[in-house]
Amino acid sequence: MGERLIAVGEVMLDIASAELAPGETTHAPIRVRAGGSPVTAALWAFSCGIDATVVGRVGADHAGIAVRASIADAGVDPRLSVDPERPTGTFLEAGTGAHRAIVADRGANAGLSVSDIGELSAAAVLVSGYVLLHDDTAEAGRAAIERAATSWLAVDAGSAGLVTRLGAEAALDWMSGANAIFADADEAQALTGETGEAAATLLAERFRLVCVKLGAAGAVASLDGIVERRSPPERLLQGAAGAGDALAGVLLAGLVLGLDLGDALERACAAGTRAAAGRAPG
Repeated sequence: MGERLIAVGEVMLDIASAELAPGETTHAPIRVRAGGSPVTAALWAFSCGIDATVVGRVGADHAGIAVRASIADAGVDPRLSVDPERPTGTFLEAGTGAHRAIVADRGANAGLSVSDIGELSAAAVLVSGYVLLHDDTAEAGRAAIERAATSWLAVDAGSAGLVTRLGAEAALDWMSGANAIFADADEAQALTGETGEAAATLLAERFRLVCVKLGAAGAVASLDGIVERRSPPERLLQGAAGAGDALAGVLLAGLVLGLDLGDALERACAAGTRAAAGRAPG
């Protein structure tokens, strides 16, 4: 299988600006890059020294061309189908703190199908909950889980809203077959009714590896009965987009490379901090 991570799910054109003044025209830096949970995880995993592939769907538009090129230029293999009708998905983030606002258009991601998945043979496979727990792409998400030939088959919980809409047991049923799960504090609570280490303990009854991402407090992880908790090396921006995805990619890469859980989690928390600060992988 080799030292490779394959990340399956949403592929987005990611646009962000920290400056937002409602009712006013503002001149400020705007960041445009390839985004989406699987893309971010794959880019950060690649920065750890393993190969990485993204499986997803983009539109037949200039945004799709740019996203594909950006992923490939970074060294990650973009295995992306092209949707002839839907545009490339777009993620827009503006402002910070209480003024932070996000708008997401799933676009071509809503058309991800079983035929887009292909072969998934790698040391680690990560399947996004945004694909697995949406009705229109659930079959593609399940196909990814069922086709994966891997030591680490991980799912990301996606969002607390998706889990709540389906119900915890139904969401966990869709994740069956995976041996690892990543969830933020809200997602873990939606899945278990508990928080922090208590949530990790309950999820460990179903998954060999559990990582509950705690934002500014770092993360707690459980592997084969061993529990580790790490804090970020510097203050982490609460709710910063991409931080948890970077953490997931680096944690999986660390385990693939043979690190113990504590060392892998420490590196993963550091990566989440860098991603939250807008720094590139590496």
